[in-house]
Amino acid sequence: MSYFEKTDPKMGKFVNAVLTNGTNGHFLVDPRDNVIGQQLRRNGVYGQLELERLSKITDKDSSVLVVGAHIGTLAIPLAKSVKRVVAIEANPSTFELLRFNVLLNGAENCTLHNIAASNKFEPLEFLVNTENSGGSKIRPRIENKMYTYDNPEIISVPGAPLDQILLPEEFDVIIMDIEGSEYFALQGMPELLNKAHSIMIEFVPHHIRNISGVTVKEFAELFNCFETMSLTYQDLTVAKGDFEFVLDYLFEKDICDDGLIFSR
Repeated sequence: MSYFEKTDPKMGKFVNAVLTNGTNGHFLVDPRDNVIGQQLRRNGVYGQLELERLSKITDKDSSVLVVGAHIGTLAIPLAKSVKRVVAIEANPSTFELLRFNVLLNGAENCTLHNIAASNKFEPLEFLVNTENSGGSKIRPRIENKMYTYDNPEIISVPGAPLDQILLPEEFDVIIMDIEGSEYFALQGMPELLNKAHSIMIEFVPHHIRNISGVTVKEFAELFNCFETMSLTYQDLTVAKGDFEFVLDYLFEKDICDDGLIFSR
């Protein structure tokens, strides 16, 4: 018996996605997704605060790289207001929804790549979560029930350094939300980082600890090409010399930030 036959017989066992028509476009979502999918089904919008922040560092001439695009809730609205978007998504099933959503919204200036951003070419073990598909991630170095509560399938996805895949392209703004793989992705894209004027990136202490398995110092050093760091919820901007100190404070207090912005 399929998931849908058990939970909603009216849905039918051949349903892979449902269509939502919301504030920022048309999005096919996985009916099992209780986070981004649920927000789109109930409220018609997801990621509005992030889009508002991005509007301050992008314009009609911007080239934007979205690493961890999921189904396109940031990439597709951005494509309407910038010159071009390149979107990276590792999860094959999510990538299919992303591809359809780009077509549904006529985002012709959005280019897609189904790879996992990493520091080298290699296959990576990957958890495919269903209840929160946006939480799908490379297999953690330290196991925790918070990553496996919905019994995710473990698959292999191709990992690749983005400098090797995308150069000589350049991007004004980089957006990265890849559930703990940020450290490895950043190691594989120093040239792209050096050419960008800003990067917006998620900071989650348990991802640094359990998935990347690196120190805050190692993580902070990857942003030395930028001059300032702005914190979303603390309404704070600090200079390069304080990056490690502030990030270490967030780490020790277990404080997450959905969108640190590093800028030149």
